[in-house]
Amino acid sequence: MIRRWYGLLAGGTFPRTLNGPTNDPLEPRRLGRALRRAAALDERNIARALSEKRNRPVTRGEKLLARLPEAERRRIALRLQEERRGLEALDQEVVVGEALARIHCGWSAAETHRLFRLATRSSRADHPPRWTFWSAQCLELPLAALGELRTSEHAAFAPYLRVALAARLGCHAVVVAGLPQDAMEAYNERLRRPLGLPYNVDELLPPADPFAASVRCALGPDLYLPPALALVDACARLTEVRPTYAWLGRTRELLQSSPRAAGLLVPMLRAARGEPLDCTDARRHRGEFGEPSGRLLVGLAWAACMSDDSAVVRELGDSLLAVDRDLSGEGAAFFLRGGIAALAALAGEPAVGRHRRALGDPPAHVQGAARELLQQMWHLLVPGGVRALDVPVGEYLAIFRIGSDGSVELLFRNAAGRLLSRTPSKVRQRDPALHGALRARLTALRDEVTTYRGLLAERLHGDPGRPAGSWSAAHLDDPLFEPLTRALVWEADTPEGPVLGMPARRGRSSAWVLRDLRGRFHKLTETTSVRLWDPATSDAAEVSAWASAVRRRGLRQPVPQLPG
Repeated sequence: MIRRWYGLLAGGTFPRTLNGPTNDPLEPRRLGRALRRAAALDERNIARALSEKRNRPVTRGEKLLARLPEAERRRIALRLQEERRGLEALDQEVVVGEALARIHCGWSAAETHRLFRLATRSSRADHPPRWTFWSAQCLELPLAALGELRTSEHAAFAPYLRVALAARLGCHAVVVAGLPQDAMEAYNERLRRPLGLPYNVDELLPPADPFAASVRCALGPDLYLPPALALVDACARLTEVRPTYAWLGRTRELLQSSPRAAGLLVPMLRAARGEPLDCTDARRHRGEFGEPSGRLLVGLAWAACMSDDSAVVRELGDSLLAVDRDLSGEGAAFFLRGGIAALAALAGEPAVGRHRRALGDPPAHVQGAARELLQQMWHLLVPGGVRALDVPVGEYLAIFRIGSDGSVELLFRNAAGRLLSRTPSKVRQRDPALHGALRARLTALRDEVTTYRGLLAERLHGDPGRPAGSWSAAHLDDPLFEPLTRALVWEADTPEGPVLGMPARRGRSSAWVLRDLRGRFHKLTETTSVRLWDPATSDAAEVSAWASAVRRRGLRQPVPQLPG
């Protein structure tokens, strides 16, 4: 009965497929039947040897193939590979395939290309090949053929190997349970070795990390291009939120010499937001990424700021804004701190001069994009506080202190109300996004004050004046400009005649008045004309009296109205 069963099994055509008899059997049919009979016996003998824990025997199929000419072996192998479409084997000829892989077949480069094209083509035009349970079987003949070629010929097959690596190590791969880890790593190395990769991709992009999974998915085979790996390696080496000059120089040179590497910045920055979102296993992209990924993202942030491309800079900003500030992981916090530091350097924020110079001379629209992003962070992180000068930051209070001379400082008070001499480390480390937004706001406020001082300087001589209503709205109602305005002497045309005074409020009144040298208050109506006093139109005694009054009050003027 057993002999009869094997006889029936050995009937039919070669190769056997999962979907039944093939529509294009191997010719001549007699050779196909001989291969089927040998395979049936080999499968039985191999199963018996495994159950008895004996070494795997030399197969009958291997002996049969050894008697055939090399050209005939290659013809059989190509026919078998045609059933193994896109890393998804549809045949049942495992034993024959293994035998062909062990025997020398005399493959040419052209035939090896054909094997790889068959193995790595996708079954769907809009999706890359997926790694399945049978994918290693699909690649055994192409890899065996590659092994027969000279090492100097291997470079031409790199695109196929990159596709295979992307499928095997990507988030679409089907993990075969029970395989020893060393065997899996040995197979991965077999795919990597012909590429001559100088980097360990699993160390740069740990497979279990959500951001690393997103990058692998987003880049696909491009991840294994030398420029891409060089960029990932350079970015992953950062240990500080602000890199060294040497690192900035090397990375800029890489981006300028390799447009391919620069083109990968956008998909890698989008990976920080969990993209590509159309991935069938996109859940692997979500979650808290680790510290190595945080370092890599900081490197990408600085690289983006050296790209001279506003679109890349905006992608960086979108990724920073997408980070969950409530995450406690060091990776997210490090990315926020480093990313905002990079944007601040590009925007020309104070205290980042040396890094700003190292970024070169970016176009004005790129600098503008960085400033807009930092301002956007301020608007999002401090809702309703666009003009606020006091901002709660956890147990601290951030204060923008405006000096009468136009100086702007960012200070902090603790819960006891004591003014601190430096930024608390808790603010920098626990909420780097808000701290970065505060720093960006500091820069913006300084820019506004500088512009306002320029306006005052223009009006110092020959100010035509304006109605008191619009004057107070423009110069005093904004808390940013009030200290500067109150340090100056103004002239008003009241019904009693021209008066000189400094802006003040009387008691609890919200209306602004002018206070003269004698301490008298002069009421201003909505239509009273007010102008910046020009000392050149008054006598020396009056100018000296006002200069003394300003000194007694300890005021420093934003523009040189009075002699110091």
